[in-house]
Amino acid sequence: MNGEDVSGIRERAPGAAQPPLVLIVEDRPDVQCTYGLCVRRAGYRVAFASSGEEATAKARALHPEAMIMDLFLRGSDGWAAARAIRDDPSLDGVCILAISGAAEPKIERLAYESGCDLFVSKACPIEGLLSILHGLIARKEVTFVSGTRLRAAREHHEHEHHDLEVPSQPTG
Repeated sequence: MNGEDVSGIRERAPGAAQPPLVLIVEDRPDVQCTYGLCVRRAGYRVAFASSGEEATAKARALHPEAMIMDLFLRGSDGWAAARAIRDDPSLDGVCILAISGAAEPKIERLAYESGCDLFVSKACPIEGLLSILHGLIARKEVTFVSGTRLRAAREHHEHEHHDLEVPSQPTG
């Protein structure tokens, strides 16, 4: 499933609005396939990346509404990708949902420090992940209409956790 598949799940009339695009960043093909299938069935368009570098490049090229970002990736990790995306003003509106099999409080704090909007354990059932994704995208639409930015949770964590270091290599 590497590469991009920005197809919708059903034909749309000419001029009809496209469903939101979700960029799934995961280096395990089986997990990438599962998330992609479920997100597409939930009504979103889907694109894929397998590394932090690829995620950053595709985010810049495709401008997805949201990203599901694994934090422990081969090569440049999800933390580095999230920081690069947050440093790019053209990607200011992209919501980043961090996922990790390491559901430790430190990993969650580091996700927020790196610029992720929300953190979810990979142990979360897919229905829960989709519900969170729906809420994140809906909240984005509401907050941008009102002129405010979707970053309250992340900014809260940025002020509280200045002394944390992002691991350079996966620990688990």
